[in-house]
Amino acid sequence: MIKLVLVWSGVALGGVILIAVYWNFSPTNTAKQNLGTFGLLGDWSFDCASKGRTTFTAPFFGNPTGISTDGNENTYSAAEIKSATRLTDDKLKIVSLITKVPDANKKNDAARQEGEIWQTVYERIGKKMRVMEIEREDGKKVVVKNGYFYETREGKEPTKTTNFALFLEKCLNWHCCH
Repeated sequence: MIKLVLVWSGVALGGVILIAVYWNFSPTNTAKQNLGTFGLLGDWSFDCASKGRTTFTAPFFGNPTGISTDGNENTYSAAEIKSATRLTDDKLKIVSLITKVPDANKKNDAARQEGEIWQTVYERIGKKMRVMEIEREDGKKVVVKNGYFYETREGKEPTKTTNFALFLEKCLNWHCCH
C-alpha cells in the first residue's frame, strides 16, 4: 500500500514538474513575461481623459490579448498575442492574430481583418510608449512605419503621411471593454 502511494505521488509530482517546465518554456509564457517586463500590460492611451484605449492582458491560462477601443462598444478590436520579442531594452515586437474588428472594417479590404497576422513594434521612452510599426505580416497593409502613420487604400501601396504616431501613457484605474 505504501509503495503504491509513493508511486502515485511520484507520478503526480512528475506531472507537476512537467507542467512547470512547459509553463516556463512555452512561447505563450515568454510573450507574457516579455509584455510584463517591458511594462506594456495594462491600459494605454494618448489621452487618458478620453475613452480611447489599448489594453494588454496576460491571463494565467491562454494567450495574452490586446484590445483597442475608442470607447464605443461597436468600434473595439481584439487580437490574440502570439509572440512578444524584445528587440532592444526599449523596443518590443508583438505578433498578433486579429480576432475581432469593428463592423466598418469588414467592409474595407484595406483595414485589418479577422484572421490576419499583424506585427507591432513599441518603443519605450521614459514612462511613455510610442508605436513605431503596425503592419500586416506580409507588409501589404501598413498603419505605422518608422513612427509615421501610413494610408492604405484598396489596390494601392501604403503611402507615408506627415503625421507621427502619438505617445501613449499608462492609464490607471480604468479597464477596457471585455
